[in-house]
Amino acid sequence: MNILAVDDDDLMLELLVAALAETGHHNVMPVNSPISALDLIDALSDENDDLDRASFDCILLDIQMPEMDGIELCRRIRSKSAYRNTPILMITSMTDRSFIDRAFEAGATDYVTKPFDQFELAARIRMAKTLVTEQRKAFQSFFVASAMYTGLSDKKQAIFESPLSIEGVPKVVDYLVLENYLLQLSKKSVHRTVAIAFSIKEAKDAFELLDEEEYYGLLLDVAKVLASSLGETKFLISYFGSGFFVCVTDKSNYGSIRSLEVSKHVMKKSYKKLRPTVVVGDPIDSPITQSDDVHSLVLDAISSVAQKSMHEDKFPMAIKQLQPKAAKYNIGLRD
Repeated sequence: MNILAVDDDDLMLELLVAALAETGHHNVMPVNSPISALDLIDALSDENDDLDRASFDCILLDIQMPEMDGIELCRRIRSKSAYRNTPILMITSMTDRSFIDRAFEAGATDYVTKPFDQFELAARIRMAKTLVTEQRKAFQSFFVASAMYTGLSDKKQAIFESPLSIEGVPKVVDYLVLENYLLQLSKKSVHRTVAIAFSIKEAKDAFELLDEEEYYGLLLDVAKVLASSLGETKFLISYFGSGFFVCVTDKSNYGSIRSLEVSKHVMKKSYKKLRPTVVVGDPIDSPITQSDDVHSLVLDAISSVAQKSMHEDKFPMAIKQLQPKAAKYNIGLRD
């Protein structure tokens, strides 16, 4: 695995390189300037003569740096097509929620605070790499397997229930990235988090009627409408499968969420004569004080919108898979 590490502190870079080497990661490129990092990425892309192939498999960024902070650097790297899905981990001493919010909104995959444990860091890098692999498999399953099965067979039902990354919409992230974000908040015992779920009421009908590209286009349109409706509000949205989207935001945005009206926007467009409606669930205001609260918050949000839309489907597969990373990988999370 080729790793790019960017930090203006040369000593920290040395520690990073040494720590990663002890866990089997020897191909680490240390860079002490954000501008130099961008220049390096561009130069390697030119050498490869392939703008869609990333030269680095994982990127580690400090936040507080001169010239440009790591969050802006993350945003600029994400804007490059080759790095749209590359794992980007923030390695920082900044623990305030505002930094966590901004980092994930800019496209961070995970957030690790200094001082870090080398084995925890290695585990998080593996998790981030696994995330990319799972995203790729999900896309392949959706665009290939869904076309192979007619009707709503068990296999096609599983595809319908599975989460899918919606790309190209700011602040719309993979469900595992949303989980990473919530796990960070759980370590801070945050009491100001609100989750709200949205359901495409005719999702199953649309999935049966439309081909895979048309159905993905519907999901993309809904994601754009939700993001547009929330405007400049700080939020993250993920698609969990079965027509369910979940938005997480700060409690201070409660009023904006309560006034959301998205159905009329989506219904302006028809999909093979189907006019989907989006049902808005009740905002779930629940403190996140431990990792188990992450699952409960998302589940309660989806339960709320499922009842409103009289959703007869099982909960999406992502809910069944959602579990605290600490338990899954047997790693300790620092406060």
